[in-house]
Parts: sequence; C-alpha cells; structure tokens
Amino acid sequence: MNVNDNISQLMEEIMKELSKSNNEVQPSEELGSEVYVSLIDAADYLGYEPKYMYQLNYNNKIPYFRPNNGKVRYKVRDLNEFNGRNRNQTYNEFVAERKK
Repeated sequence: MNVNDNISQLMEEIMKELSKSNNEVQPSEELGSEVYVSLIDAADYLGYEPKYMYQLNYNNKIPYFRPNNGKVRYKVRDLNEFNGRNRNQTYNEFVAERKK
C-alpha cells in the first residue's frame, strides 16, 4: 500500500463518519476514542495548504495536539467546528434574533 492509498482509505473513513449525523464526526462507540488526523490530512480536509495550518497552530486559531512533542494531530470534531465558525446567518435567522 502506498501513501495515496492510505490517504484515500482515511478520507473514506472520515466521509463515512461525516455522513452519520449532520456532518459531524462522532466518537467511535466501540473504542471510546476520538478520530484524529495528521496535519497533512487536516489541511486536505479543510482545503488549506499545510503551511497555513502551521500558521493557524502558531497563532492558536485552531485546536491541535502534539503528544509527547511528536507530530501534530487534530480531532476531526474540532476541524468540523473550526470549519463552521464563519457561518453567515440567513436573513430570516437575523430577523428572528433581532426580535428576541
């Protein structure tokens, strides 16, 4: 298996998890753990260059882990939350909020 096959397999697993419930990856029920991805996979998933991911890390704009000072890892759930932060409201949502 080459690197491209590994990435393809990982992306397929992520896409299966995303389709489970409202495009949000849930923790693995069987293992009781979260789904983590590497910096390269996270950059591909979000559509960014790896260099930009390093900038986000440096500026503490995105949550990440570096277990035992090793490679950077991201929770897929955190990536989904980060991706949805800049959502614009619809006009109806704006009006409903103003009436409160």
